[in-house]
Amino acid sequence: MPSHVPHTVITGFGNWLESLRSDLDTLVRSVETPEESVPRLQEGERREVAILFLDFEGFSQLSEMLDPEDVHLIVDRTFKIFTQSIEQYRGYVDKYEGDALLALFGCREAGEDDAIRAVHSGCDILEKLASINQILAPRDIALTIRIGIHTGLVRTGKIGKEREGDFTVLGDAVNLTRRIQELAPPNGILISREVQDVVGDIFLLENQGVKAVKGRDESVEVYQIQGINPDRRQRWERATMLARSCYVGRDREASRLRKKYRNARSGGKHHMVLLVTGPPGIGKSRFVHEFLVEVQGGTATRTLVLKGQTPRYSTEPFGLFTSLIRSFFGESDGGARFREGMDGLLSALDGQLQSELTHAQPVLESLLGYSEPPPRFNQLTPLARRLEITLAITTWLEAAAQRAYKEYGNPLVLALDDLQWVDNASSDTLDFVLSRLTTSLPCLFLLASRPEVKLPATVQQYKGFQQISITALHDEDIKHMLESMISPGKWPDHWMKELLLHAGGNPLFAEELAQSFADRGHISENIAEDAPWPNDMVVPRTVQGLILSRVDCLPRDTKEIIQVASVVGKEIPKSVLTQILEQMGYKQEAIGSRLKDLVRRDLLRPLDNHGESDYWSFSHVLIQETVNSMVLNVNKRVIHRLTGEALETMEQDFPKHAAVLAYHFLGAGETEKALGYLLDAIKEAMVRGDYREGIRLADQGIAFIDIHDSTGKLPKWMGKLHLERAGLLNIQGDWDQLQISAEKALEIAQGLGDNAMSSGTLNVLFWGYLGRGKLEKAGEIALDALEEARAGGVRLEEARSLTNIAVVEFHRGDMKAALDPFEQALAIFEEENDLLGVAGVLSSMSGVYHHLGDEEHALRALERSINLRKDLGDHSGQVKSLNNIGIVLRTLGCWTEAHDRFQSALDLAQRIGDRTGEATALMNRGTMNALEENYVEALDDLNQSLKLFMELGYRAGEGETLKELGKVHLCMGHTDLAWDHLQLARECRRSLGQKLEEMEILAWLARTALEQGREEQALHMSSEAAEFVKGRAGVEEAPEIFYQRYLILDRVDQDGNEDFLMEVLGEARRVVIDRADSIKDPKLHQCFLESVPTHREILVAWNRRT
Repeated sequence: MPSHVPHTVITGFGNWLESLRSDLDTLVRSVETPEESVPRLQEGERREVAILFLDFEGFSQLSEMLDPEDVHLIVDRTFKIFTQSIEQYRGYVDKYEGDALLALFGCREAGEDDAIRAVHSGCDILEKLASINQILAPRDIALTIRIGIHTGLVRTGKIGKEREGDFTVLGDAVNLTRRIQELAPPNGILISREVQDVVGDIFLLENQGVKAVKGRDESVEVYQIQGINPDRRQRWERATMLARSCYVGRDREASRLRKKYRNARSGGKHHMVLLVTGPPGIGKSRFVHEFLVEVQGGTATRTLVLKGQTPRYSTEPFGLFTSLIRSFFGESDGGARFREGMDGLLSALDGQLQSELTHAQPVLESLLGYSEPPPRFNQLTPLARRLEITLAITTWLEAAAQRAYKEYGNPLVLALDDLQWVDNASSDTLDFVLSRLTTSLPCLFLLASRPEVKLPATVQQYKGFQQISITALHDEDIKHMLESMISPGKWPDHWMKELLLHAGGNPLFAEELAQSFADRGHISENIAEDAPWPNDMVVPRTVQGLILSRVDCLPRDTKEIIQVASVVGKEIPKSVLTQILEQMGYKQEAIGSRLKDLVRRDLLRPLDNHGESDYWSFSHVLIQETVNSMVLNVNKRVIHRLTGEALETMEQDFPKHAAVLAYHFLGAGETEKALGYLLDAIKEAMVRGDYREGIRLADQGIAFIDIHDSTGKLPKWMGKLHLERAGLLNIQGDWDQLQISAEKALEIAQGLGDNAMSSGTLNVLFWGYLGRGKLEKAGEIALDALEEARAGGVRLEEARSLTNIAVVEFHRGDMKAALDPFEQALAIFEEENDLLGVAGVLSSMSGVYHHLGDEEHALRALERSINLRKDLGDHSGQVKSLNNIGIVLRTLGCWTEAHDRFQSALDLAQRIGDRTGEATALMNRGTMNALEENYVEALDDLNQSLKLFMELGYRAGEGETLKELGKVHLCMGHTDLAWDHLQLARECRRSLGQKLEEMEILAWLARTALEQGREEQALHMSSEAAEFVKGRAGVEEAPEIFYQRYLILDRVDQDGNEDFLMEVLGEARRVVIDRADSIKDPKLHQCFLESVPTHREILVAWNRRT
């Protein structure tokens, strides 16, 4: 099921379009039958097709010269001939318009080569026109046409009051094709840039530049077709800004193929036949190609290789073998190269085979179209003529095999590709050849086909027959292939993951996606790792064509079912799909049989992880995207509505996924219902810790309202979305974006007079100011929020405001002043049964208890807080609680337990994308490593933490990390680095107005100055810090500050004043003993005194001096 709202849903439906549709439908109902109660999908599709437009030039003059019946005769016969050319290449004539013709390729039966077939058809039409003009020349008539070809999106279907056979296409692509045709030279073909992208390697082109087009603001780039390119390359050899893709994987399959070839070389009674099968694009042709390269590259294995391919766009009998013969002799004008090659082949033969090939030559020559059939054919029945051709092909193959044996001493290898389109005559000939072909060594037949191969059963039962199934490549192989193509460019890791998902192990899909990236300029050495996925990426036309060619083969109702499934999502609850289809009039039995057919065709498959009977999924993500792209928007609205309603009624079987419901109701055009679910989805994302997804959902909801709320009916929804977005940004520490969203929400709330939204927004805005160190402004915001909450009687927002007021006092260092608002907030949360609020206040209050030296009370508060957060699924809150528990345990000297909590906080923060929590956990772990004298690891953690805090703009975290870095450098003897880091830390704390934290840093600066030999400065700094904390109750930093003062005095030995020295040390000891006495647990009491280095050193120094 989709867990997001695609951009297409947001931009696809405008209110004006809905109003227009409703008004017009009211008029239409007066002339059409009443609507059925059963929801029906409109006939038609959205499709990328190749369009050929042909128009006669000078038709008016021809009409003036001739009788109308003569004109009709010429045009009618000419159009019939042209239509044959179009249909030969599997095109469809959409309409005849007087002296013009519109043909479509890929409209009713798509393929990856729609544009190629359209150009082939155009070339064939010009050849036929030359023959027509030869016939008309005696009457001084010469017909002139212009052809334009373009590819683009159209809407297919019937128009107007329905009549049998009515079918057409509409879209800008049709109009543009007409304009391109007008620019074409007489008796020439002009194509668009879009067509050139597809056919550029196959045809010779001449760039005609950018041309102005009648009725359009934008010019178009056009190319003239000059003929077929004789040096056409394989797909993987295209010269683009990509490197040729490397060949990866397939080792196991290749070893089986080598074994077959070895068996053929060693002799035997039977030819070796290997059928290579796999879905489109999986790499069958490349697999065979690489094997042939390997064979031809070895002296011992080198041999004669014949290559044939079934032409998809032609129904020519014996097409596979005419392709094989042409590849052997080469294309020739009039058959000269064929005759020359046959002479060479005959001269190397003798005896019976030479006589038989001489007899076969005129048959083969006529088969290739170089001459008329031998006269004896006139006396033969069609069946006898077909046998003559089959015998001629077999004789030629025996001659080719003899040549391979004489020249190389190896068997003949025949590589026959695309057998899924093989014609009946070629299929029967292959069967005949296998049973009748007599050679010195067995031949190796390499047959490549999609799974829907059309071969006689006797071929597959042949003794030397074996099948190899080419399956999807591993992601690592696809990744290696893609990296080889884009080198020296690169992609961010998350782009590569998305590409691997879309490629699905299919190398063609991977190559075409990479090519699409290259065409749009998305390959560079300078792409940032966090660059967003390009929003202009679509399924490449070649891939679309491959997929649609499979979908177009489906029966009509089966095709409708897969279209419905594509709108339901990538993963489809079977019961939901069944309910939708039953509402549309399908019977249960029919649904089951059609779904089984889709599984058999490998378009759908059961999802193992959900259980075979519950969920289906598309066998490839691109199948779902391609099929979805062909569904009419009006039909999507119907399916989205039915899906949303089905999911709502099946909550007991499928828990409500709010994002999925929002997606479907947005698609259905039920805006307010969808936005309600969208807000639920954002809250779900926040609870599970997926903050990036929550922000993305909020952004899409905001974008939807921006586009569609032209009348301003949805301001409250916009305010709620901005408020939720700001809350998520607060967790991520993106203060600038937080302020933007919060201020927009506040503006909306104040305009609506909504106290609840105003106070809620102010409470979120508070954290933006606090995070950037604007403590006084944050305090003002908290008081404003409290006033708004009380004015509106919003108790929960009152509690949040009181919590924020307490946080301000905490940061000011007044712990006792912080306790009262915390306790008021806790009482309100308890009364309102807001357990998440209770957990948050308890976590914050633990910091106050900790600073007041009541570590056990702090631990109890934190344990309750984290248990509540676990029960509620509050992942971000768990990160905060884990970090706070670790700090308390570290203060108590329980280092192992503290380290474990910090590591757990780090793991969870990284998993959910909580960057503030991650930075804090890294800093805490770095501090632990420093205490354990693992200085290298400490520096690594602390530098990572500092980088994160700086990216977040979180000044308090930045200052704390700089302090810890300074301490580590001091311990390592890097006094200059220590001084620099500590000075930066002091500036951070001073800018935030955090005097107590500044004094702790000052004490460490004093110690650093002492190590640098600046004794007077050390004394002055340590004195200032000690005087500030003296007499302040519960200052956690006091022991450290007093002890640093003592160490400096002891080193400098100020006038030998022992009494003063003992007074400073005694102050440090008093604070330690007082805090230890508040710890009731004996083990924790002992740990606090003996395991914390500063505490232990203070007590040892005291005992030594007394």
